[in-house]
Amino acid sequence: MASGDSLGISGLGPGKVLDGKYEILTRLGGGGMGDVFKAQHVHLNVFRCIKVMKEAMLADEGYRARFLREARMATQIHHPNIAVVHDFFIGDGGSYMVTEFIDGTTVRQWGRANGPFPLPLAADVAVQVLAGLDHIHRRGLLHRDISSDNVMLSYDEDGSFIAKIIDLGIAKDVNTPSGEMATQAGMLIGNPKYMSPEQLGSIEDGEQLDGRADLYALGVVLYEMLLGVPPFASETPQGYIMKHLTQQPRRFRDAKPEGDWSASLEAVVLRALEKDRRRRFADAREMSAALQPFLSAPAGTLTREAIARLRARAVKDLQLGGGMEEDKSDRHHLRIP
Repeated sequence: MASGDSLGISGLGPGKVLDGKYEILTRLGGGGMGDVFKAQHVHLNVFRCIKVMKEAMLADEGYRARFLREARMATQIHHPNIAVVHDFFIGDGGSYMVTEFIDGTTVRQWGRANGPFPLPLAADVAVQVLAGLDHIHRRGLLHRDISSDNVMLSYDEDGSFIAKIIDLGIAKDVNTPSGEMATQAGMLIGNPKYMSPEQLGSIEDGEQLDGRADLYALGVVLYEMLLGVPPFASETPQGYIMKHLTQQPRRFRDAKPEGDWSASLEAVVLRALEKDRRRRFADAREMSAALQPFLSAPAGTLTREAIARLRARAVKDLQLGGGMEEDKSDRHHLRIP
């Protein structure tokens, strides 16, 4: 295969053309897996996201083979609530993934700009994400990194609000041994703030991770959307790991004493955050059904005007100035009203 230098991966920045097809426009952000750029396909005249993977992630030959197999699976996933994986290259000098560019904002960025989500909007986001998770889980994949940074919010061509899961490229086959799914080259795969206890090692020998790990992570996201703070407070990744393994999430009234929360809503969120996965929702469809009573319209049909009305009604009940916690791995920094 061609080297990373010949592909233009080394020193990638605005103006460079990757593999003769993708002109880099701007760097969107970066994280544990690599750097993300906005690019334009020079032949198709469309925008794409380019994620350049860190070399350490693919140093092991066995991992490279699995990663390539699972990346191929990701390119076959087509669902309205999942960002499309268009292309993937893995080589000795560098590797990258090409995905759909979404002109919107992440859940974290929306929360930072607007404060806690109105309940019907938070439920709408969660139900759409669950539809995407159901699709990949039924095809034998796990996402493993559902977080407030990996759910994008935008509007479709008809002006309807849409939530999409991004970073499907690190999804894993459920048949991958749990030990291999936890770390690679000394790095934890996923964000410790959102990882389930079983992803952090609390799993019996011989057992496999399953879709309930993604439901746990979505439970953390839903908690953050509703309250503007996470269920566990920590200053370090190690602190989050210990709390996911040993502590119960904060009750709503403890995290936000001024809030007026229904017992049924709190029960749904805390069930998703059960330490024992057998006590969580069995699958994405069951969790989605539990959230249906909190929707104000069928998921995926809200308009800008409807969302503006939801936000206006929520002003008196929620302190909108708090926002989400600061995070240095922002990406897709365009705002959505």
